[in-house]
Amino acid sequence: MNKGLAILWIATALGLVAGEVRPARTLANLQLAHRGETNARATYEGCAKKAEVEGYLGVAALFRASAIAEGVHAEAHLAALRKLGAVTRIELKPRPVLSTKENLENAIKEEALEETSLYPAFIRVAREEGHKAALQSFTFAKNAEREHKSLYAEALNDLEGWRLQRAFLVCTLCGYTVPKIALERCSFCAGGKKSLLEVQ
Repeated sequence: MNKGLAILWIATALGLVAGEVRPARTLANLQLAHRGETNARATYEGCAKKAEVEGYLGVAALFRASAIAEGVHAEAHLAALRKLGAVTRIELKPRPVLSTKENLENAIKEEALEETSLYPAFIRVAREEGHKAALQSFTFAKNAEREHKSLYAEALNDLEGWRLQRAFLVCTLCGYTVPKIALERCSFCAGGKKSLLEVQ
């Protein structure tokens, strides 16, 4: 790396661009969130395959829907990063796939951590640093993780009942995930019916 590129890299890492201070903590949080959501998507895709093999078709559909939602979050975080003129490296390290019961237990813990600790902290910092795109992407993710946690808990509490096929709706704008019902628009971001993707 030549000296000029090294200086640019250091300035970028410190959040200094054209004499302006970038929201450094928000930038770091976006990078962390993007990597986390990307890995969650890969993890849940693996969990969906495992659930299908074990005959839990409803759980498989839930994990597939959640994987799509996590992908929506990852893309939103990436878009917010680009507004800061930054990029992030994807370190793909999905969690090992275990039994469906264990996968649900782990997913509940992870979603609870994101909903109650991680994203609330990120939201507070984004608000303090005045980064609207990050604030929106973090808020959408937090809301969706709460729904995921609730659905995972429901599946875990009646695992045998979730052997039957189920369908879910995922908002492609914010990642909101619900069992398939008659919705005209997303309950979180108010996206239209065309934004609601059916997943089985």
